[in-house]
Amino acid sequence: MKKGLYYDLHFQVSLAETSTVFTTSLNALLTNKPLQLETSKNLSKRRLTPLADYRLNFVKLQCMGSYKDMENWVTVKARFKAKGGETNLVVGNFEPDATTEKGNLEQGKPGVKAFSYYYVDGMTLVESNFQGYQKNKPYIIKGLHFATDSYDLSKHAKHNIRLLYTRIKTMPNVTLTVNGHTDDVGSEGHNKVLSYNRAKAVAHFLVKLGFPEERMIWKGHGNTKPLASELTKAGRLQNRRVDFVITQPARR
Repeated sequence: MKKGLYYDLHFQVSLAETSTVFTTSLNALLTNKPLQLETSKNLSKRRLTPLADYRLNFVKLQCMGSYKDMENWVTVKARFKAKGGETNLVVGNFEPDATTEKGNLEQGKPGVKAFSYYYVDGMTLVESNFQGYQKNKPYIIKGLHFATDSYDLSKHAKHNIRLLYTRIKTMPNVTLTVNGHTDDVGSEGHNKVLSYNRAKAVAHFLVKLGFPEERMIWKGHGNTKPLASELTKAGRLQNRRVDFVITQPARR
Protein backbone atom coordinates (compact mmCIF):
# COMPACT_ATOMS: atom_id res chain seq x y z
CA MET A 1 0.00 0.00 0.00
CA LYS A 2 1.05 3.58 -0.62
CA LYS A 3 1.74 5.76 2.39
CA GLY A 4 -0.88 8.44 3.00
CA LEU A 5 -3.54 7.05 0.64
CA TYR A 6 -6.94 5.91 1.88
CA TYR A 7 -8.24 2.38 1.30
CA ASP A 8 -11.69 0.76 1.61
CA LEU A 9 -12.05 -2.67 3.21
CA HIS A 10 -15.31 -4.64 2.85
CA PHE A 11 -16.22 -8.21 3.73
CA GLN A 12 -19.03 -10.38 5.14
CA VAL A 13 -19.14 -12.27 8.44
CA SER A 14 -21.49 -14.78 10.01
CA LEU A 15 -21.22 -16.22 13.52
CA ALA A 16 -20.77 -20.01 13.59
CA GLU A 17 -23.67 -21.93 15.13
CA THR A 18 -21.40 -23.66 17.66
CA SER A 19 -20.20 -20.39 19.18
CA THR A 20 -21.07 -19.78 22.83
CA VAL A 21 -20.46 -16.02 22.79
CA PHE A 22 -20.32 -13.23 20.22
CA THR A 23 -17.90 -10.32 20.23
CA THR A 24 -17.97 -6.76 18.97
CA SER A 25 -14.19 -6.46 19.28
CA LEU A 26 -13.38 -7.70 15.78
CA ASN A 27 -10.88 -5.46 14.01
CA ALA A 28 -8.28 -5.63 11.26
CA LEU A 29 -4.52 -5.50 11.39
CA LEU A 30 -2.35 -4.75 8.37
CA THR A 31 1.35 -5.55 8.47
CA ASN A 32 4.37 -5.29 6.18
CA LYS A 33 5.04 -9.05 6.46
CA PRO A 34 3.30 -12.19 7.79
CA LEU A 35 2.89 -12.38 11.55
CA GLN A 36 5.13 -14.92 13.24
CA LEU A 37 4.75 -14.99 17.01
CA GLU A 38 5.44 -18.05 19.16
CA THR A 39 2.62 -17.79 21.65
CA SER A 40 -0.69 -19.46 22.34
CA LYS A 41 -1.97 -16.35 24.08
CA ASN A 42 -4.22 -13.74 22.62
CA LEU A 43 -2.64 -11.40 20.06
CA SER A 44 -3.23 -8.18 21.93
CA LYS A 45 -1.81 -4.83 20.83
CA ARG A 46 0.46 -4.95 23.89
CA ARG A 47 2.09 -8.16 22.66
CA LEU A 48 2.24 -7.14 19.00
CA THR A 49 3.48 -3.55 19.24
CA PRO A 50 7.03 -4.37 20.48
CA LEU A 51 7.71 -6.75 17.54
CA ALA A 52 10.89 -5.74 15.75
CA ASP A 53 10.83 -5.03 12.00
CA TYR A 54 7.02 -4.99 11.89
CA ARG A 55 4.95 -2.01 10.80
CA LEU A 56 1.49 -2.40 12.33
CA ASN A 57 -1.66 -0.62 11.21
CA PHE A 58 -4.66 -1.41 13.44
CA VAL A 59 -7.98 -0.61 11.74
CA LYS A 60 -11.32 -0.26 13.53
CA LEU A 61 -14.14 -2.08 11.75
CA GLN A 62 -17.73 -0.93 11.38
CA CYS A 63 -20.39 -3.64 11.46
CA MET A 64 -23.53 -2.88 9.41
CA GLY A 65 -25.63 -5.40 11.33
CA SER A 66 -25.16 -7.62 14.36
CA TYR A 67 -22.09 -9.70 15.20
CA LYS A 68 -24.41 -12.26 16.83
CA ASP A 69 -26.22 -13.08 13.56
CA MET A 70 -25.89 -16.79 12.75
CA GLU A 71 -28.39 -16.93 9.91
CA ASN A 72 -27.25 -14.13 7.60
CA TRP A 73 -24.10 -12.62 6.19
CA VAL A 74 -23.40 -9.24 7.78
CA THR A 75 -21.37 -6.51 6.05
CA VAL A 76 -18.28 -5.20 7.81
CA LYS A 77 -16.33 -2.25 6.42
CA ALA A 78 -13.61 0.27 7.18
CA ARG A 79 -11.86 3.21 5.55
CA PHE A 80 -8.31 3.84 6.68
CA LYS A 81 -5.09 5.62 5.78
CA ALA A 82 -2.13 3.44 4.83
CA LYS A 83 1.14 3.81 6.71
CA GLY A 84 2.95 2.43 3.66
CA GLY A 85 4.19 -1.02 2.75
CA GLU A 86 1.24 -3.04 4.11
CA THR A 87 1.11 -6.45 2.40
CA ASN A 88 -0.72 -8.71 4.86
CA LEU A 89 -4.13 -8.57 6.52
CA VAL A 90 -5.37 -10.28 9.69
CA VAL A 91 -8.95 -10.03 10.99
CA GLY A 92 -9.54 -10.85 14.63
CA ASN A 93 -9.65 -9.65 18.20
CA PHE A 94 -6.59 -7.69 19.34
CA GLU A 95 -7.88 -6.79 22.80
CA PRO A 96 -6.85 -8.53 26.04
CA ASP A 97 -9.45 -10.99 27.36
CA ALA A 98 -10.37 -8.63 30.19
CA THR A 99 -11.36 -5.81 27.82
CA THR A 100 -12.83 -7.86 24.97
CA GLU A 101 -16.44 -6.88 24.39
CA LYS A 102 -18.59 -10.00 24.25
CA GLY A 103 -22.08 -11.26 24.95
CA ASN A 104 -23.39 -14.67 25.97
CA LEU A 105 -25.55 -16.81 23.71
CA GLU A 106 -28.30 -19.21 24.71
CA GLN A 107 -26.22 -22.29 23.90
CA GLY A 108 -23.46 -21.22 26.26
CA LYS A 109 -23.20 -23.58 29.24
CA PRO A 110 -21.70 -22.91 32.70
CA GLY A 111 -18.18 -24.29 33.00
CA VAL A 112 -17.69 -24.51 29.22
CA LYS A 113 -14.93 -22.25 27.88
CA ALA A 114 -16.46 -19.34 26.00
CA PHE A 115 -15.50 -18.97 22.35
CA SER A 116 -16.75 -17.39 19.15
CA TYR A 117 -15.90 -18.37 15.59
CA TYR A 118 -16.76 -16.28 12.53
CA TYR A 119 -17.04 -17.27 8.90
CA VAL A 120 -15.59 -14.64 6.57
CA ASP A 121 -16.38 -14.22 2.87
CA GLY A 122 -16.33 -11.73 0.01
CA MET A 123 -13.37 -9.68 1.17
CA THR A 124 -12.26 -6.73 -0.96
CA LEU A 125 -9.55 -4.16 -0.29
CA VAL A 126 -9.21 -1.33 -2.80
CA GLU A 127 -7.80 2.16 -3.00
CA SER A 128 -10.53 4.55 -1.92
CA ASN A 129 -11.96 7.26 -4.17
CA PHE A 130 -11.88 9.42 -1.06
CA GLN A 131 -8.35 10.62 -0.38
CA GLY A 132 -8.92 13.00 2.48
CA TYR A 133 -9.20 16.15 0.41
CA GLN A 134 -10.33 19.15 2.43
CA LYS A 135 -12.49 21.93 1.08
CA ASN A 136 -10.67 25.12 0.02
CA LYS A 137 -7.20 23.65 0.59
CA PRO A 138 -4.73 23.61 -2.36
CA TYR A 139 -3.20 20.26 -3.36
CA ILE A 140 -0.23 20.23 -5.71
CA ILE A 141 -0.48 17.76 -8.58
CA LYS A 142 2.84 15.93 -8.40
CA GLY A 143 5.05 15.53 -11.43
CA LEU A 144 3.82 18.68 -13.19
CA HIS A 145 7.04 20.72 -13.04
CA PHE A 146 7.06 22.60 -16.33
CA ALA A 147 10.02 23.60 -18.42
CA THR A 148 10.68 27.34 -18.55
CA ASP A 149 8.05 29.19 -20.60
CA SER A 150 6.16 25.94 -21.33
CA TYR A 151 2.74 24.51 -20.55
CA ASP A 152 3.21 21.17 -22.30
CA LEU A 153 2.24 18.09 -20.26
CA SER A 154 4.86 15.34 -20.11
CA LYS A 155 3.98 11.63 -20.05
CA HIS A 156 4.73 11.60 -16.32
CA ALA A 157 2.48 14.61 -15.79
CA LYS A 158 -0.38 12.94 -17.65
CA HIS A 159 0.10 9.78 -15.58
CA ASN A 160 -0.31 11.77 -12.35
CA ILE A 161 -3.36 13.58 -13.69
CA ARG A 162 -4.89 10.19 -14.49
CA LEU A 163 -4.25 9.14 -10.88
CA LEU A 164 -6.05 12.27 -9.68
CA TYR A 165 -8.95 11.56 -12.02
CA THR A 166 -9.41 8.02 -10.67
CA ARG A 167 -9.78 9.50 -7.17
CA ILE A 168 -12.35 12.17 -8.03
CA LYS A 169 -14.34 10.68 -10.89
CA THR A 170 -16.90 8.97 -8.65
CA MET A 171 -17.44 12.02 -6.43
CA PRO A 172 -20.63 13.37 -8.03
CA ASN A 173 -20.75 16.70 -6.18
CA VAL A 174 -17.09 17.71 -6.37
CA THR A 175 -16.20 20.95 -8.12
CA LEU A 176 -12.58 21.89 -8.78
CA THR A 177 -10.59 25.05 -9.22
CA VAL A 178 -7.32 24.38 -11.05
CA ASN A 179 -4.58 26.95 -10.41
CA GLY A 180 -1.50 27.53 -12.55
CA HIS A 181 1.72 29.16 -11.32
CA THR A 182 5.07 30.32 -12.76
CA ASP A 183 8.48 31.38 -11.52
CA ASP A 184 9.63 35.02 -11.69
CA VAL A 185 11.30 34.78 -15.10
CA GLY A 186 9.46 37.01 -17.57
CA SER A 187 7.07 39.93 -17.30
CA GLU A 188 4.04 39.95 -15.03
CA GLY A 189 1.63 39.92 -17.96
CA HIS A 190 3.45 37.10 -19.73
CA ASN A 191 3.51 34.97 -16.57
CA LYS A 192 -0.19 35.57 -15.99
CA VAL A 193 -1.00 34.16 -19.44
CA LEU A 194 1.52 31.31 -19.08
CA SER A 195 0.14 30.21 -15.71
CA TYR A 196 -3.40 30.34 -17.10
CA ASN A 197 -2.35 28.07 -19.97
CA ARG A 198 -0.77 25.63 -17.51
CA ALA A 199 -3.99 25.39 -15.52
CA LYS A 200 -5.99 25.13 -18.74
CA ALA A 201 -3.79 22.26 -20.01
CA VAL A 202 -4.44 20.27 -16.83
CA ALA A 203 -8.16 21.07 -16.79
CA HIS A 204 -8.64 20.12 -20.43
CA PHE A 205 -6.84 16.82 -19.88
CA LEU A 206 -9.17 16.07 -16.96
CA VAL A 207 -12.12 16.86 -19.23
CA LYS A 208 -10.65 14.55 -21.89
CA LEU A 209 -10.51 11.80 -19.28
CA GLY A 210 -14.17 12.33 -18.42
CA PHE A 211 -14.44 14.96 -15.68
CA PRO A 212 -17.41 17.30 -16.38
CA GLU A 213 -16.17 20.67 -17.63
CA GLU A 214 -19.12 22.45 -15.99
CA ARG A 215 -17.79 21.44 -12.56
CA MET A 216 -14.34 22.92 -13.04
CA ILE A 217 -12.72 26.32 -13.50
CA TRP A 218 -9.06 27.21 -14.08
CA LYS A 219 -7.06 30.28 -13.17
CA GLY A 220 -3.58 31.68 -13.72
CA HIS A 221 -1.77 33.40 -10.85
CA GLY A 222 1.59 34.15 -12.44
CA ASN A 223 4.28 34.42 -9.78
CA THR A 224 2.05 35.92 -7.10
CA LYS A 225 2.03 32.77 -4.91
CA PRO A 226 5.57 31.33 -4.85
CA LEU A 227 6.33 28.33 -2.64
CA ALA A 228 10.13 28.58 -2.70
CA SER A 229 12.92 31.11 -3.20
CA GLU A 230 13.48 32.29 -6.76
CA LEU A 231 17.23 32.56 -6.10
CA THR A 232 17.85 28.90 -6.98
CA LYS A 233 17.05 26.71 -9.95
CA ALA A 234 15.35 24.20 -7.64
CA GLY A 235 13.16 26.92 -6.14
CA ARG A 236 12.05 28.21 -9.55
CA LEU A 237 11.26 24.64 -10.63
CA GLN A 238 9.09 24.15 -7.53
CA ASN A 239 7.17 27.34 -8.30
CA ARG A 240 6.31 26.21 -11.85
CA ARG A 241 3.39 24.09 -10.72
CA VAL A 242 -0.35 23.42 -10.88
CA ASP A 243 -2.55 22.78 -7.86
CA PHE A 244 -6.25 22.10 -7.40
CA VAL A 245 -8.79 23.12 -4.78
CA ILE A 246 -12.02 21.31 -3.99
CA THR A 247 -14.64 24.04 -3.72
CA GLN A 248 -17.55 21.70 -3.06
CA PRO A 249 -16.78 18.34 -1.36
CA ALA A 250 -18.68 15.23 -2.33
CA ARG A 251 -21.45 14.03 -0.05
CA ARG A 252 -20.78 10.67 1.58
